[in-house]
Amino acid sequence: LHRWENPPTPPRHNILYVAGSFVAGTALLGVVSYAGWMYTKYSMGVKDSTEYAAKMRELTPDMKKDMAESTLGRTMKRFRSGMQTWIHGSTFQSNMKENFGGMATGQSGGDKE
Repeated sequence: LHRWENPPTPPRHNILYVAGSFVAGTALLGVVSYAGWMYTKYSMGVKDSTEYAAKMRELTPDMKKDMAESTLGRTMKRFRSGMQTWIHGSTFQSNMKENFGGMATGQSGGDKE
């Protein structure tokens, strides 16, 4: 009853509401994550993360080679190569040097005496 005699001001009430939601959400996330890990350990019959990793390596095939040889893998390689060429190209680096003094490219072009 005493609590309602001096209700908090609206800005303070909003801050308390948001902070309480954040704390409650963080606690809920922790509890759900822990429960999920315990369930996973129980259902897979493992004791710790090392055993879990070994078990997952047994269950899942090595897809890295198949992915690299697929159409999607080749497309991703071409895209990555094109982006690296663009980023390391002279136009991009000179633009970064002009506008940011070389901070983005690791060059110290911004030193002026």
